[in-house]
Amino acid sequence: MLRPDLLASLTSLQATAAPLQPRVRKVVARSQGPGVVEAVAVVTLSTGVRALAARFEKHLDDHDARWRCTALQLRLTTGDLATRRRYRQR
Repeated sequence: MLRPDLLASLTSLQATAAPLQPRVRKVVARSQGPGVVEAVAVVTLSTGVRALAARFEKHLDDHDARWRCTALQLRLTTGDLATRRRYRQR
């Protein structure tokens, strides 16, 4: 489950990064306490290597506990964005 603002961010990121051919190479996750996990993924793009960071928290809803992504971060460089613009102009 994603918070609505993170879903919007992920949708935008997907549209931006798709031409850069993202591939997840490695994921490392670590518990930060009861009900909290933080993860880092190594992502390769056609323009280089980036890190994607995420935080997951366990939330209780009406029926059971679910993990919710509460933070998601991937920074693209100006070079990444320039490559995307060139791809769109073809």
